[in-house]
Amino acid sequence: MSWLLELGIDAAAGILSGVFLQVFFPANSGISSPAIASGAQVNQQVMTSGGDAISIVGSGNQAHIGDVNSFHVTVNKRVGQQESNNDDLGGFVILCIVVTVVVAWVLLHNYESILRVLIGVSAALLTLCILMVGLALRARYVSPSLGAATFTSILMGAVAYVSYYTCFTLKTATTGLSMPDLSRLLAESSESGNATPVGTVVRILLDEGALAYVGTVFIEMLISALLGVLAFQLLLRECCERYMVGRRSGGAVQWISEHLTVSWKRSVLCAVFLLAVSIGLIFFFRWIPDLIQ
Repeated sequence: MSWLLELGIDAAAGILSGVFLQVFFPANSGISSPAIASGAQVNQQVMTSGGDAISIVGSGNQAHIGDVNSFHVTVNKRVGQQESNNDDLGGFVILCIVVTVVVAWVLLHNYESILRVLIGVSAALLTLCILMVGLALRARYVSPSLGAATFTSILMGAVAYVSYYTCFTLKTATTGLSMPDLSRLLAESSESGNATPVGTVVRILLDEGALAYVGTVFIEMLISALLGVLAFQLLLRECCERYMVGRRSGGAVQWISEHLTVSWKRSVLCAVFLLAVSIGLIFFFRWIPDLIQ
């Protein structure tokens, strides 16, 4: 199946989703963003025990009992944290190595399938957002959440293209290999049966100098996926706000809007930050080695 046919199917899926949302959450429902109070609250309880005051602040289960006892509790806590950090350092390093090998193995085997999913989801989200914006313009009101979702879906499409660029155009700095070349090397080494799959991946990453390159590809795909999550939760917030108009507050919809979604301002800031990371990563990988040489 060609890329253009898949894009057409994904765009059609976005249109059908937009029609579905328009039926159940119409654009002319008079959206008004509910005022959601935010901010941390601190509850303090004071008790007395044997002439000493015990103050419990917040939900952290921290207590102040006199002056001497509190000093000993603080010192013991710090010592325990230092011992725990020293014990976990070796395990963390081993975990990072294992995760790196697993990610490299998955990418070398399935990079093209992952790209198809990212590009397809970005096309569907962008089509859906454009359709919803068009319907909202007929009602003469485009909410900030919908505008932010459209902006984020555009950024997801851009980063998905950057991921495509890293896989097929960007190459390793030392040997000039791309993802198709590395995937072919892994397939040939696996067919020969000279080493285990894990050993083959490690040998390719080290011999071909592909560790930084595979890491760049993975981060670009991860950024694209995160932008898709941001766009989806903004659309979810938009539907929840439309549903709550004219209805009593409370219920599962309000809980979803307050706890499972992020405000459009924070979402836009996160999206811009992720785009900057994506562009900066390509710049450092592509031009920094040339500047050093």
